[in-house]
Amino acid sequence: MQLQSDDPNKAFHHLISGFLGSARKELENAASDPEKAIHDFRRCLKMARAALRLGRAALSGQEFQQLNNLLRDSQARLSENRDHDALIEICVWLHGKQQNTTLHLLEQLEQTLRAQKKAAPDPAAAIDEALSLLNQAETILDKIVFSDKFPMEEVIAQGICRSYAAGKKCLRVIREGNAPQDIWHTWRKRAKDLRYQIGFIRWYWPGMLGAWERELHHLTDYLGRQRDLFLLRERITLPGSSLNNTEQDPVGQLLNTIESARKKHAEKAVGLGRKLYSEPSRYWRKRIMALYPGTHDSKGAHLRNDG
Repeated sequence: MQLQSDDPNKAFHHLISGFLGSARKELENAASDPEKAIHDFRRCLKMARAALRLGRAALSGQEFQQLNNLLRDSQARLSENRDHDALIEICVWLHGKQQNTTLHLLEQLEQTLRAQKKAAPDPAAAIDEALSLLNQAETILDKIVFSDKFPMEEVIAQGICRSYAAGKKCLRVIREGNAPQDIWHTWRKRAKDLRYQIGFIRWYWPGMLGAWERELHHLTDYLGRQRDLFLLRERITLPGSSLNNTEQDPVGQLLNTIESARKKHAEKAVGLGRKLYSEPSRYWRKRIMALYPGTHDSKGAHLRNDG
């Protein structure tokens, strides 16, 4: 879905409500394939929140926070199910990178994760809670009016500059060294926002913006793999880990393999990030003004310079 209106209220209502409607449909039909439905539901909400952040300049702080919090909480109700899937997927991905001395440990860990997922409570209650919060969010969205204080191109420019500046700040902290995982995770979220937001306006210049969107997709994949490997390593070292009673040398080898793979993906992310975030964020305002159909550089409209 893309933004295709000069009216902020019409454009953002249409975009966000479209994602919420798709999210609702996924959960209402979750019985046939709950795993896929939950994955697609969470993706729809991430895109809805990215659209909300893109239109933030046209909302009051209270309106933005109220709607964003409801969408965040709805998404979080089903995060545990997705976390199990992510760890199982990373175990499968690691299979081809193990030596015989550690492969059986990885298989043991994967079996434990699958058993924990199977033993987890039926997601039906969590799905009902997520739908209830989604209902509240849709009710609030119906009442919100996206202001026309700024022309559409200014709203878009502010949203993209904000996402770009937030990602650039995370990258700067990471390059200084010893950044906690929270910073890496925040970078991934802000990079996803930027990726989706550029996708919403890709039709302005498909060649250029399409390339940015694809490169941001690569970046978020690297950051996602980095995080999943970190979480898997953390799971192995927990006091209740299923590998606690096994011989420690093979466990150490497995941990080293996981950490080596994590560092490689972290390095790929930083290398690509240095290219993607090489400009001051204010350059994106000029870019949007140049791309927006029939626009001129609006005088007197305030745009915060974050970069």
